[in-house]
Amino acid sequence: GREQYLAALKARPDDVATLLNLARLDLAEGRTVEADGRFRRILEIDPKNLAATLGAASAAGAGGDKLGTERWLSKAVADHPDSIDANASLAQFHLRNGDTARAKAVLDSAVKKSPRSAPLANLRGLVLLASGDGPGAIRAMTDATTFAPNEPQYVMNLARARQVTGDVKGALATLDDLLAGEPKNVLALQLAAAVALRGQQPDRAVGYIDRLRQAAPDAPATDRLTGDLAMAQKRYKDAVDAYRRAGMRGKDLELVLAEYQAGRLSGAADPVKGVEEWVVTHPQDAAAVLIVAQSKLAAGNQDAAIQLYEQGLEGHPDNVAMLNNLAVLYQAKGDSRALETARRAHALMPQSGAVTDTYAWILVEAGRA
Repeated sequence: GREQYLAALKARPDDVATLLNLARLDLAEGRTVEADGRFRRILEIDPKNLAATLGAASAAGAGGDKLGTERWLSKAVADHPDSIDANASLAQFHLRNGDTARAKAVLDSAVKKSPRSAPLANLRGLVLLASGDGPGAIRAMTDATTFAPNEPQYVMNLARARQVTGDVKGALATLDDLLAGEPKNVLALQLAAAVALRGQQPDRAVGYIDRLRQAAPDAPATDRLTGDLAMAQKRYKDAVDAYRRAGMRGKDLELVLAEYQAGRLSGAADPVKGVEEWVVTHPQDAAAVLIVAQSKLAAGNQDAAIQLYEQGLEGHPDNVAMLNNLAVLYQAKGDSRALETARRAHALMPQSGAVTDTYAWILVEAGRA
């Protein structure tokens, strides 16, 4: 494909369509500098080309240039104030960076120009939900489902908003309406099962998971949800088996910790083994490190616990639990680093009784009563 595009570009060096295709190919292959150059060349030819402006924003983002990304996206909106894509992209940028106020401002303006745009209404709902306005999010997402009634993703987002605001019944009713028309929608069945389980309605979850086994028996989420259901029903050995089946298709930290909890509650001989294996390849996963370090400490291996905490803090230098526990271990070993480690933990969480206790006793033992 690249050879064909380059041949076409050689014949017509300023052909915008060819430059755009090459730039997109560069982005897909991680050639952000080359992509950026091609997008800029397009904008020299056509200064308000929307695709090139959004592409330049993508190239800047891929290169870690947040200011550049925002600058290009702002230009896209300024050049094309009525563009749904431009406004949505700028709002998503602010949302990803935690600036919900600016994301909402962009969308409020865009919605006035395109009041029946389902994508804008849906995105505005997500922004309102992130900013803590649950009722506003539900209204916006309801609008999105009204404007685009055949778009399942908008319905599922509405269900999520209702769940987050505590309306489990409403969330499940929303999903049941969707499933009435699409009974084998795997994502909707997964979400419905998860909502029912989090809402402490395991009996409702049984039906969704049974249907999920029929629709997607080999999907990792099916086994994971089967494990979650077994945990809710206190069938811990069954939960371990389900989580292990899910893990055969790929593991993540959440699944590893779920299997550990199920194993611990089932009385398994060595429930921490899976977490130990995970930490070997993911030494900076704080939750896993804490579990393994506590296990090592319980077995009397202080040095192994110290090493794990030190490795974990390389990736999470502000993890208070690891700092506090490491300070205790340093103090027990007579390591002078105990005081500074405890001070860091206390500075991060002075309201914690346990952290204050650690810091205060280390100060006392250092002669600073």
